[in-house]
Amino acid sequence: MMKQMNAVSRLATLGLILVLLVFLGFAIWTTGVTLMLSNAVREAVSVNEMYARASYHLGAEELLEREYRFEPSLDVRGHYQVAAAALVKDLLAASSKEVGDPEADQKLVARVLSEHQRYLLATAQLFAAVDTGDKAKALALDRTTSGPLFEQMEQQVDDLVNEHSQEAIQRLAELDQSQHKSFTTTPIVFTIGLVLLGLCWGVLRTYRRKLDEAKQTQLAQLEETARLKTLQVEEQRRLNQLKDQIVVHVSHELRTPLTAVVGYVELLLKHQGELDAAMQARWVDGVKQGCDELELLINSILDAARVDGDRQNLHLEPTPVAPTVREVLASFDPREVHAYAVRLDLPEHLTVWADQHALRRVLRNVLGNAFKYAPKQTPISISAALSRHLSESADATAQVCIRVEDRGPGIPSAELPLLFQQFGRLQRDLAGTVRGSGLGLYISRQLVEAMHGQIWVESSGKPGEGSCFCFTLPSAAQPASEERPNTDGLSTQDEP
Repeated sequence: MMKQMNAVSRLATLGLILVLLVFLGFAIWTTGVTLMLSNAVREAVSVNEMYARASYHLGAEELLEREYRFEPSLDVRGHYQVAAAALVKDLLAASSKEVGDPEADQKLVARVLSEHQRYLLATAQLFAAVDTGDKAKALALDRTTSGPLFEQMEQQVDDLVNEHSQEAIQRLAELDQSQHKSFTTTPIVFTIGLVLLGLCWGVLRTYRRKLDEAKQTQLAQLEETARLKTLQVEEQRRLNQLKDQIVVHVSHELRTPLTAVVGYVELLLKHQGELDAAMQARWVDGVKQGCDELELLINSILDAARVDGDRQNLHLEPTPVAPTVREVLASFDPREVHAYAVRLDLPEHLTVWADQHALRRVLRNVLGNAFKYAPKQTPISISAALSRHLSESADATAQVCIRVEDRGPGIPSAELPLLFQQFGRLQRDLAGTVRGSGLGLYISRQLVEAMHGQIWVESSGKPGEGSCFCFTLPSAAQPASEERPNTDGLSTQDEP
């Protein structure tokens, strides 16, 4: 019996060693594949960064050229030459890498470098014209030669950047797919190994029972690890997408007013001493409007960053609805308010539990959207009433529902969920002339929910039928009687 036990023990030990060797080989293989794909991803990212730097240096050349036209100096020319040399260096280094389609990249880079030489010659002539004070010749060179060449090179470099960005993304996807396969294969390998271990100890019932328990435990841990890893990957992907959206949106919103400011400043510098007072004042006013838009956008971004802290510092107290609404209306430009048929339906007895500052911010955001998007001379209705959708519980707190309804273009139903997200704006607004940060309704939702309320929007999406923004807050007192609201001279409507 002992000899049989020893033989079984030796067989179990041999089986264990074989299983461990299989595990080691599997680990070495998966590690090698991961390292190979990681190196490919690193190389693709490196090439993409070099093309991105080349794009940056190309843009720097154009900026330095413009700067030299307005303020010639040796420092500017020196920086220009450095940027041009860096552009050539990065393009040659990137095209020498075996990433993507090297042959096509080298041909396109050779074309860019050829056009860059022509661009440098044209720029040298432009600098010479600037040095001699011949602004007309400099402007003509910019329009006919250097400008078109720059646009063509910029498009070609952007094509290289986009192509290798996609290449990096593709290689990263291959790495993710390989890791996913590893996570899928690993439990199978471990399962097979555990089964072999169980067979090695199959004769001994006690050992067999322990191995079965260990097998179940390890399988559960592997499944949980795989599940958590999948959740982490998905969350990281979601955060990356959100970050990219934020960067694109902020860049787009900052570029528009900044472009206007730069344009007006360039005009003022170019025509300095040639403008009459009215034209100069109009252009200076354009600069101020662009700066105001930049300030508004930056303040909105800062408000969104501080909103989580504000949620923790709210001071809830009984707050009358009607006076607060009238106070917020009074904070707007009277010309803007009187451009609409504003109707108030606000019983004076309605009081809510709210932070006064937070409630004013929510009202100003919602009313500001109505004034911004609704056509002039259309009605805007502001009403408040106890919500009829109370909880079935007898001790449930009553809710006051505040509604702001307009007759604007409406909101497509498919885009309703976007409104209360960070930087959420409708597609038509992104391409329109009305500026906005896409943060006002996000901040409003955070504040309303922190005050134990809800906020939503109702809209059919049809032009002319408008939208109705609604939010609820806990009532601070039950109404004693139905009173006719005091609207301070604005048109009124009895509460239904």
